[in-house]
Amino acid sequence: MCSGYDFINENTAFLLTLFGLFGAGLSGLAMCLLKSRCTTITCCCLKCDRSVLSELAVTELSAETV
Repeated sequence: MCSGYDFINENTAFLLTLFGLFGAGLSGLAMCLLKSRCTTITCCCLKCDRSVLSELAVTELSAETV
């Protein structure tokens, strides 16, 4: 029978790739939400009411991350 340790040991590259893709997807989603001009966002039974950043603030944030 395969234990959890054996599974991780044999599939390390796959797991790192999977976590990397998941993190990149979350990062992309966060940037889309940040640049969105919507004040209310509803997705998958989650609702977020937020204040929208000015265009200048978004530009400055984008410049800092590059």
